[in-house]
Amino acid sequence: MSNFFDKSDLVRKDAENIVSDTLKNCDDGELYLEDSKSESIVLDDNKIKSSNYSSDLGFGFRAVAEEVVAYSYSNEISKVSLKSSAENLQSTLKSIKGTYNNKIPTSNKKFYNDINPIEQKTLNSKLEVLNKVNEYLRKKDGAVKQVTANFLGEHKSIEIIRSGGEAITDIRPLIRFNVSVMLEKDGRKETGVYGIGGRQSYDDYLQNDNWKSVCEEAFRIASVNLESKPAPAGEMKVVLGPGWPAILIHEAIGHGLEGDFNRKKTSAFHNLMGQKVASEGVTIVDDGTIDNRRGSLTIDDEGTPTERTVLIENGILKNFMQDRLNARLMKTRSTGSGRRENYRHVVLPRMRNTMMLSGKQTQDEMIKSVDKGIFAVSFGGGQVDITSGKFVFNCTEAYEIINGKIGSPIKGATLIGDGPSILKEVSMVGNDMMLDPGIGILAFSIIAWATGLAKFNGIASAPPPMTYLFEFDLSAAMTAGMSTVIFTLLFIDFFDTAGTLTSVANVAGKVGKDGKVQDINKAMLSDSVGTVAGAMMGTTTVTSYVESGAGVKAGGKTGMTSLVIGLLFLACIFFAPLATSLPKQIDGAALLFVSVLFIRNITDIEWNDISESAPAILAMIAMPLTYSISNGIALAFVSYALIKIFTGKFSSTSPAIWVIAILSVVSFAVA
Repeated sequence: MSNFFDKSDLVRKDAENIVSDTLKNCDDGELYLEDSKSESIVLDDNKIKSSNYSSDLGFGFRAVAEEVVAYSYSNEISKVSLKSSAENLQSTLKSIKGTYNNKIPTSNKKFYNDINPIEQKTLNSKLEVLNKVNEYLRKKDGAVKQVTANFLGEHKSIEIIRSGGEAITDIRPLIRFNVSVMLEKDGRKETGVYGIGGRQSYDDYLQNDNWKSVCEEAFRIASVNLESKPAPAGEMKVVLGPGWPAILIHEAIGHGLEGDFNRKKTSAFHNLMGQKVASEGVTIVDDGTIDNRRGSLTIDDEGTPTERTVLIENGILKNFMQDRLNARLMKTRSTGSGRRENYRHVVLPRMRNTMMLSGKQTQDEMIKSVDKGIFAVSFGGGQVDITSGKFVFNCTEAYEIINGKIGSPIKGATLIGDGPSILKEVSMVGNDMMLDPGIGILAFSIIAWATGLAKFNGIASAPPPMTYLFEFDLSAAMTAGMSTVIFTLLFIDFFDTAGTLTSVANVAGKVGKDGKVQDINKAMLSDSVGTVAGAMMGTTTVTSYVESGAGVKAGGKTGMTSLVIGLLFLACIFFAPLATSLPKQIDGAALLFVSVLFIRNITDIEWNDISESAPAILAMIAMPLTYSISNGIALAFVSYALIKIFTGKFSSTSPAIWVIAILSVVSFAVA
């Protein structure tokens, strides 16, 4: 256990006094001290590619009054820094009077050992295992073209000091071991990735050559993918395998059952307590008390002992996951679910180990009940909208089901739906519940970097010199040759903006019954100013982005949202290396998620009128095929005008339609 005051001018008694004095008029709060150490060792391309070690030490000081949270943190544990934080908290909450919560439960039960996995195994012994992994897989089959393996270790020591001098401590070990293998056959390359981990030492997983089982599973997944065929399209039944596919429960349902989203009424479940939200036999729990699991905690990050919380029981919503703040405001109790990313972040109610409990059916019975469907064994990247529960998940291992039998492996299967709806559609629950091997989806990017699926380019860097700022060549722009380019760019930007703003406005509820977008002139003016400013600064064309729909759906509908987003984009120029490091699978899942938000707008199409529906269908087909929103919209205008002529509805068409249709034809001709 770290002695946080050993190398500081701050003594424990002074820290306790400062905490008690600061929190005396508050409802809750604590001083959270954290000492974390982590390592990452990567073998790639027959050699040790990297070996990194980091250490972080600091505190977070939180004061809570009613629903106001004041928070201050520092990476320096000293008397000056703690007093400064205390002054900041007091100035924020100076007019508030509360009664401090001294009644939190205690427990002596631990769910993992007080060990430091990083120090338990020498660096040379870890390197030896990684080299053995590489040698073992390359000798296994001549089709093996690449092997990547890595160790990720963490040791976190925390202490929580509450008002009155109460101190609570915890030591949290965590390790992961990942293997990626790429096979090549007849020019086709496929990759298999597998990993294990939890709150134990490396030896608990790797002794007696247990690492070979991880290698075998990665090799098996790659072999399956090598024989896979493209996934069929359409709506069909899905059988989820045990273990890792429960990430769908975690992401699509679990987040919607976290207390803060329900207190703010942004979750689809916020008003359904005590009601039937799932099929009979569906029981979902969030359990922080399973020995050595990566989601388990002896205490949560505000000092409350963790527990096994039943969220949904036989289809009935029973509980939300709560930290103390949300529990108090919702007049219930904390479930020991208070989590924070590290000492720099405030506490939020978040999941631990979330799972659906076993049912009565065997896997064989479930497969036989499906005439045509998909058996999903493992997932990769995914995305979820907590407000609606809509989700998108990519399968990394899946098989087709034909006439009640497992058929060929398939590649590219994507599951799309929404959590609240699929809970009610569950028809069978298997009796073979299994926990995943210990790799969280939040680690997907880290695994991708470590296994070579994506390259980590760093976190931050100085932006490139802006030598192109206000660099103009107006004489060249006025030439006849450039007129075509300017017209094309104007055309593309206009239609991109018009289509995007209409779609986003639809999500925001800003489209009237007459089909007109409210305040469209202001939105177009804002976009035009951005386009002109972008051109003056030498950037690529500035335009509205359809991804804004996700933000609007989450509640961002004012100018302040745009201002904050703009400032964040400005800050992002310093984080270009990190942005370019994200694996492409994440982009794909995010774009699919946004498409799910907008696809519902097709219900507004007049399907009974072919002259109205046909152009819309052509636009939807053209956009992905031409990689251009503007091309799809332009084709819609041209086809709309032509269909109106041939159906004898020429006179009912607005003159503006004809102007835009003619300009569209000109655009296609000069492009």
